Amino acid sequence: MKDSILKYTSPYVSPDRYVILGGHRDSWVFGGIDPQSGAAVVHEIVRSFGKLKQNGWRPRRTIIFASWDAEEFGLLGSTEWAEDNVKVLQERAVAYINADSSVEGNYTLRVDCTPLMYSLVYNLTKEIPSPDEGFEGRSLYESWLEKNPWKDVPWINKLGSGNDFEVFFQRLGIASGRARYTKNWVSLYVFFKSASSLLPAYSNCSFMCF
Repeated sequence: MKDSILKYTSPYVSPDRYVILGGHRDSWVFGGIDPQSGAAVVHEIVRSFGKLKQNGWRPRRTIIFASWDAEEFGLLGSTEWAEDNVKVLQERAVAYINADSSVEGNYTLRVDCTPLMYSLVYNLTKEIPSPDEGFEGRSLYESWLEKNPWKDVPWINKLGSGNDFEVFFQRLGIASGRARYTKNWVSLYVFFKSASSLLPAYSNCSFMCF
């Protein structure tokens, strides 16, 4: 907890409402994907907000940027901070956004969040240009829908556990989410399933690799 770093912005309308963006910076080995691709995203957002603030922009609500320590050892940084601030967070926190392993592939967007955020995510991705090859001039929503559909909307995963959103979502009941660019899981499953049918040594790999 003592090594976690937090930075607060100065809002102009609702200073008593908090939006928290955080991610951890400790890793098991080199941490190129987990967590540093997420840490890089947080740093870039902080830099961008700093430039906007220099030009006179201020957010509607207080934004808290957090760099958590000791996530890999048991979510210690985020959990200790949230436990120390339970009352104020339950009264004032609007949402927690987690940034960890933000780039694990280049196939399409992956979003995990609480249902309260679904409409926000869908509307926001309709305003963002897709970075995907072959989708020039189209929105991120369109490429996401085509590559990972669920009925007539893109698929959104439910939040699980094992990351810094856990204390906010599961213990304090704060709307939470995370977004990342991911790989084509369907193709990977087909590959490992095919390999397991050809080589006995791969018989358990099709499941272990997930």
